[in-house]
Amino acid sequence: MCMKPAIFAKVCGTMLAILYCGAVNAHDYCQSSKTQSTIQSESVSMWEDLPILNELQILPTTQPGIEARFGDQLSIDGDTLAVGNRDSRNGSRGFVDIFYLQNGLWQHVKTLRSPLDLPGDDFRSVALDGNTLFVGANGQKLVYVYERDEGGTDNWGLVQQLDGGFKTPSVFGLRPALDGNTAAVLDHEEAIPGLGHTGAVYIFEKGFFEPGQWGLVKRLESSDTMGFEQGYSGDGLKLVGDTLLQYGHDHSGSAINEFGRNEGGADNWGLKQQLFFPVTSVKYSAYDGETLVLHIEDDCVPQEERKVYLAFYNRDPGGQWAEQLKFEIDDSFRHHAVEGQLVLIGARDGTVGYLMQRGAEPDSWAFKGKLMASDPSMELNVSRASMDSGRAIIGWPDENNRDGMALYYELARPINTGQMGAWFYPATSGQGQFIDIQPDMNYMFLSWFTYTEAGSDNPNQQQWYTAQGHYTGNRAELTLYETLGGQFDDSQEVTTKGVGEVTLNFTDCQSGQLIYRFDNEERQGSFPLQRAIPGSENLCDEIDQPVGVKKGDRSTTQAVDINRGMDGAWYEPETSGQGFFVDVHTNLEGSNFIFVSWFTYGDDTASGQRWLTAQGEFSGSQASISVYETTGGSFDDPVLVNTVEIGTMYIDFTDCSTAQLDYALTNDGLSGQIDLVRALPGSQALCENLSGEDADLDGVADFQDKCPLTPFGEPVDAQGCSESQLDPVLCHGTPSTDPTVQGVPSVSGPSVTKLEREGQYFNTGVREFGSTATGPDHAQDAVMVFDDKVYVAYYGRDGELKIARKPLAGCVWTTVTLPYTQTDPDAHRSANIAVSPNDRRIHIIWGLHADTLNYVVSKIDNAVDVSDAEFNADLFEPRRDHLNPGDDLGRVTYPRFIVGNSDNLLVFWRRGGSGGGDTYVSEYRNGSWSGQRGVIRGTSGEDYQGSTTRNAYLNTVTSNGGQLHLTWTWRETSGATSNHDLMHAYSIDNAVNWLNSFGTVVGTSGPGSSKINLNSDVMFQEVRDGTVANQCGQTMTSDGRVHVIHRYDGGYQYHRWGPDAGENDWTPALDIGANGGRPRIYAGPGDSLWVVGTNGKRIRIHAAARGSDNWGTWNRVYETAGSARYVSSTGYVSGNKLVILAQREADDPASAEHTEIEVLTFELSDSPQ
Repeated sequence: MCMKPAIFAKVCGTMLAILYCGAVNAHDYCQSSKTQSTIQSESVSMWEDLPILNELQILPTTQPGIEARFGDQLSIDGDTLAVGNRDSRNGSRGFVDIFYLQNGLWQHVKTLRSPLDLPGDDFRSVALDGNTLFVGANGQKLVYVYERDEGGTDNWGLVQQLDGGFKTPSVFGLRPALDGNTAAVLDHEEAIPGLGHTGAVYIFEKGFFEPGQWGLVKRLESSDTMGFEQGYSGDGLKLVGDTLLQYGHDHSGSAINEFGRNEGGADNWGLKQQLFFPVTSVKYSAYDGETLVLHIEDDCVPQEERKVYLAFYNRDPGGQWAEQLKFEIDDSFRHHAVEGQLVLIGARDGTVGYLMQRGAEPDSWAFKGKLMASDPSMELNVSRASMDSGRAIIGWPDENNRDGMALYYELARPINTGQMGAWFYPATSGQGQFIDIQPDMNYMFLSWFTYTEAGSDNPNQQQWYTAQGHYTGNRAELTLYETLGGQFDDSQEVTTKGVGEVTLNFTDCQSGQLIYRFDNEERQGSFPLQRAIPGSENLCDEIDQPVGVKKGDRSTTQAVDINRGMDGAWYEPETSGQGFFVDVHTNLEGSNFIFVSWFTYGDDTASGQRWLTAQGEFSGSQASISVYETTGGSFDDPVLVNTVEIGTMYIDFTDCSTAQLDYALTNDGLSGQIDLVRALPGSQALCENLSGEDADLDGVADFQDKCPLTPFGEPVDAQGCSESQLDPVLCHGTPSTDPTVQGVPSVSGPSVTKLEREGQYFNTGVREFGSTATGPDHAQDAVMVFDDKVYVAYYGRDGELKIARKPLAGCVWTTVTLPYTQTDPDAHRSANIAVSPNDRRIHIIWGLHADTLNYVVSKIDNAVDVSDAEFNADLFEPRRDHLNPGDDLGRVTYPRFIVGNSDNLLVFWRRGGSGGGDTYVSEYRNGSWSGQRGVIRGTSGEDYQGSTTRNAYLNTVTSNGGQLHLTWTWRETSGATSNHDLMHAYSIDNAVNWLNSFGTVVGTSGPGSSKINLNSDVMFQEVRDGTVANQCGQTMTSDGRVHVIHRYDGGYQYHRWGPDAGENDWTPALDIGANGGRPRIYAGPGDSLWVVGTNGKRIRIHAAARGSDNWGTWNRVYETAGSARYVSSTGYVSGNKLVILAQREADDPASAEHTEIEVLTFELSDSPQ
């Protein structure tokens, strides 16, 4: 029995190597199965003790009710997933859904259908690699090739179709395989005269015949020398690099055939070896280039006695397959996947599957976890499993009445800065790797200190390499470099060239695998990695997201105590081409320990590469440690090495980005001083946080300080907050002066957070159009919620532009001050903030009243996901006066952001002036803005009571269910007394064509003359006496109805457009019994409606439930209490939370220059309290 206790399985030696060397060696399971180690699924204690892994997400079918069998085919590569659907009720036409992993969840981005779209197409077999997708339609005997950016960014356009000659019979296109510029396509029905349905495999190469085109380079078919019929396995072909694995069977047994690209000649794809299993069936297989996992059924006994095995194979030193481990399972285990150190075993035994991990000892594997569904009622019937970058997708095509679904699991911890430091393989102690990580770029830098090979021209000499590149999830794919020609501590010019590839797969925070391949020599292999110094995995476990720049900048340079944030690569720019790696460990066995590797050269250019190590204890900012040289090793070979002490090293860290190193190598007679800087700044912020820096000198380190910039001298609590920063009503309710009325929606709260104690305020001596430019009642986008975080754009004491965010349920703000000010006392010049969902960038437009554009955008995608420490001014690009270079937007006022179709961000604005302006729109798609398009023309046209120019004053712009709605009033002059009428138009194609309330096209956006104008049939309420206010409220409920609140005829008037609204599809005006400043309207839970406005400087909320009278009953449900008075209020609803940005009125409006800015958060309910 080759078993360790509990759940750790280890093979006791090579059981049987199956080779193809002129003859086929048979692995006879009928004779040997009784002697193999077994793990049976009925062994309850073994399975029940495993840790439970629940899914992170359930992906339902994108097209329910048609027996789509979503999840029938799967292919995942990094952050992209392709899912094949059988489409059973639609004649098995098939279709493919594409998903992107965004902010930890899979988002559907596109559905592909066959260009022919005929019954029986079976367009569903998928193979995804990078930016290329193969989709097999074996019903058509075709494979379609798609590219990610063909026809536009992320468009996934068709570039080519491939066929196998349309032979009969044929199912060409079943389960293609793809790796880089090579693809393999199976046709298991193809026949050869005299041999029957032997099948064939077609090899295609991109660029082999024509640049950018796929061409057929080889057709593989059965022959009598192979002695079996080529069929297909349940998991298809396996193609990795220059190796293709293919499954075949006949009456005598089963085989795995390995073909090599250059076997028998260049690009010949000849047969290299064969694993043959007499009287057995290989039902499922998994292969990642290193490990082969086979699901084998013993066919030599009656069905009731039949046994099923899972067998693991790895290559022996000669490249032949050798069995590592085999254990017995039951037939409920199927559809497996392997990647690096992990094997996923699909199951149908009441679980989703089991996870195995390669052990530290050679040829050993351990069970790591059990995959379960969070909903125990799900019928577990796994059909497919796909794994990449430590992420797994499990397909259940028969779930939900055969509509299907898929489950997403994260099987390995994603790479983070905690994995920086020293790693090694214990079997080859005396050589190893150092890792440095730049998290905001997903970038890794690795150094590898090793030796030349024993059989080389200059054996057993020190040698080092570097590698760098990007990582995704738990996997890093790096280019391997060799740097030569340098001289010890000298600026001698060096030569660096790429020599191969390195792939790292991290299983967790303390183990991984390194796979290497050199370009121009037969040197490739892999080995497991573990931490060189135990305990350093703790930081990795603690980090949930990348660490970035800390709050506040250092005003002075001072020595910083050594901490774990100093880990990583350091170098002297003048001697680029050599450098150091640092690995720090605090409280290691009771002491502070530092380990340094030094990558350099001999003391002349002919001496070649040299590397040294240094280690010892440190105190404060300084370390005085011993230097060692290790010699006698051999590349990736466990030979004995010799280590001797050759000198000393002294390091003094000036701060978290600079250090000074003094060395004295007494054995060599060398000494000197080196000024060091970081090679990558990735962990600098972590260093600063761990150093305990305290920018506001309140006694609480910045990385723990929840209230930065505390006024000097004020006492603080444990979170670094003083009483002045913690408002008396911070996160506590303020009572309403008007009790909730039974029968209408209820509101509780608010919680109030102090955003700014001294926000910019315009007193009566200087103001124009209002007291503040922070959230005035005409503003739309000063506050928003995205991913359960509140974002606010506002102005500080002196008009400085600020951006702040906090958790929706939290109290503490993280604030960014941008290097721009707005000092004009004009309330029009509000700041607007938005997030573009597709790339998760932050956009800000501010300070405009018929002015040139002010616009900034975050530098990086996923800006909303950065840590609070990274949320700072460096996150944003410099201000620009355009959306697209050279595109003049004219005199801009009233910018309004809205997310339209396909989650593309739109911005509307007025171009021109009051009483004479046009409405324009631009669309942000795939990282850039479209050209501006005119929507509503007012600057020329028809006469209205003597006026020939006007402008449209838009209410809140809203979007829902693919429809984008505008409502507005016309203004003929610069005075509000010329406001008249209420208008409505909507678009179903993202602001291109516009329809009126009847569905008739009334305008087209663009440069031409077909824009909406005064004569367009768009009016739904005539208001001609000049009493209608401009820029009021609009929202939409889940049923697509549009709701408008306007101030005219002495109060707030409510209108609704929708199927039940009556004539013109608009309801008559309904006075809701309120008045005050410009109102805003929001849709809340259960399609309840909430109107917010100020009256007498108090914030009032009125609400209506849908009820039986369709929002016909309105009541006031909240009014601010006590002495609180506000000059502005604008809001945003997210779920059941209403967030209002409000600025206080001054005690002395005639002379005040700043007042407090607050954010009030209410909890809404569509039921009475």
